[in-house]
Amino acid sequence: MSDDRRLFYWSLTSALAGFLFGFDTVVISGAEQTIQHLWNLSAGVHGIAMGAALYGTVLGSLAGSWPADRFGRRPTLLAIGVLFLASAIGSALAPNVTFFIAARFVGGLGIGVSTVAAPMYISEIAPPERRGRLAALFQFNIVLGIVIAFASNAIVARIVAGPDAWRWMLGVAAAPSLVYSLMCLGLPESPRWLRMRAEGIMTDRTATRGGFWTWRLRVPIALAFLVAFFNQLSGINAILYFAPRIFALTGLGEQAALLQSIGIGVTNLLFTFVGLWLIDRLGRRTLLLIGSIGYILSLGACAWAFYTHHESIGDPTPPRPLIVGAGEVLWDLFPDGDHFGGAPANVVVHAAALGADAALVSAVGRDARGDAALERLAAGRVDCTAVSRLAGHPTGVVHVRIDAAGLPSYDIAVGSAWDFIPWTALVERAAQRADAICFGTLAQASAESRATIRRAVAATREAAWRLFDVNLRQTYYDAGLLVESLDLANAVKLNEEELPVVARLCGLESGTPVEQLRELCGRFGLRLAALTRGACGSLLVSAQGAWEAPAPRTEIVDTVGAGDAFTAALLLGILAGRSLDEVNERANAVAAYVCSQPGATPPIPFFQ
Repeated sequence: MSDDRRLFYWSLTSALAGFLFGFDTVVISGAEQTIQHLWNLSAGVHGIAMGAALYGTVLGSLAGSWPADRFGRRPTLLAIGVLFLASAIGSALAPNVTFFIAARFVGGLGIGVSTVAAPMYISEIAPPERRGRLAALFQFNIVLGIVIAFASNAIVARIVAGPDAWRWMLGVAAAPSLVYSLMCLGLPESPRWLRMRAEGIMTDRTATRGGFWTWRLRVPIALAFLVAFFNQLSGINAILYFAPRIFALTGLGEQAALLQSIGIGVTNLLFTFVGLWLIDRLGRRTLLLIGSIGYILSLGACAWAFYTHHESIGDPTPPRPLIVGAGEVLWDLFPDGDHFGGAPANVVVHAAALGADAALVSAVGRDARGDAALERLAAGRVDCTAVSRLAGHPTGVVHVRIDAAGLPSYDIAVGSAWDFIPWTALVERAAQRADAICFGTLAQASAESRATIRRAVAATREAAWRLFDVNLRQTYYDAGLLVESLDLANAVKLNEEELPVVARLCGLESGTPVEQLRELCGRFGLRLAALTRGACGSLLVSAQGAWEAPAPRTEIVDTVGAGDAFTAALLLGILAGRSLDEVNERANAVAAYVCSQPGATPPIPFFQ
């Protein structure tokens, strides 16, 4: 290998520390929402967990020159790779948030030391005429690492389904860390460090420090500090760290948000080349002014868009409606095996299958059934970031028996995770974004879940549909619960067996179903009341009139989940602006299909 090639290889190896810097900084963006949800982190603890690497970076950059001088540039570069490797493995395997913060802090130390040791090494091995270009490799690798991190997150999200995808996102960093560490074994030591060691001046830095920290140099030192300080304070790191979350807030789905994040990295990479090309043509000061004005305008526009709720401005494609279910998620234990269930969970799975964005507010245990429930939601394209995982309570189960007519009866386990749904920032965010929210009586039987569900419903926008799916089960309801839920809702859905119970507990006057539903709407200010009547179809009543639709002929396997499918199709049709006549007909067709299939959430192929 020629001298030029060896020089480039050594410089590139050292500059790969910059790649790990960029990768480790941004890879957390794809995992941060899941981490917050997984450990039920408050906003403060979540911020500490996300910033742990930055805390390590500060310490590493302050102390990075000491190991480089004391032990040499080559061992320091090798140690950087080991720190990144340990951080990637530790972050991926973290059993709790404390361990995770420690692992990220270790990675931050590697980042900080790399900002000192890698450019130092390159500048010391490169001849003067090539020093600038070779040192620029470090900056190039930082932005390249950012692009690859965004792309890696999007790829892993597509390949790895389920609650542990975030671990793979972070663990992937172990591969380039190992490659970099092995490449460092082939580096020679810096000639300058060897000369300093031979001359015995390794620890004598007093003169240098005294010559640098002087009053005469106060202005350039202050400018250097302030330029770097305000570059970080501008807010660009918040964009990098939370890019998928920010894009999701604009109405994009999870996969689309991850893919859009790649665009940020590519833009960053392209304009790094532009900056390198312009720096000697326009000058440092002019380029700083142009860059400053650019990020003031761009970040200011971003802030303005969200502050004024114009975050989707310029998007020619109308966003899909978001339907949120709030309440129980559980497993129905049928004689033939376990089936995913829970009315709100069923509704959002059906809603996603019918073309809506869907999210669930609930809780599962830290157990195998909880893992399976989250995997089922993810497979159904349901956003489960507002589903809490609780260590002290198991995932809910219901023993289901089917009679000769295909009608189910239920034995519901008590003390399940969905009895203790906590209020979190993620729950609030889901509620505020919802175009429709569906809730019932079962999860409201416990005080904690009832408080969370009602707070979520109250947090929705004024224009949102707040549908109370009555869904009476055993003794999990009373008159007070029904009245309070109807007061909170602006629409109600119930079946023909529930209507007489609701009429009695709410003091409705006797009459036809249409008259009772009309009275219900008038008394509670409801936009719509929906009644499902099994084989007789369904009835919709509003202030504008009543609409009946027959049920299509079908061979019934079981009726579990049919009402939930009706609810999902009802909400989606209303949000799509269809007539109530058409909405009623389509909702019946979906419910009839679900009746012809086993389980509560079979695939709905002709509606996908």
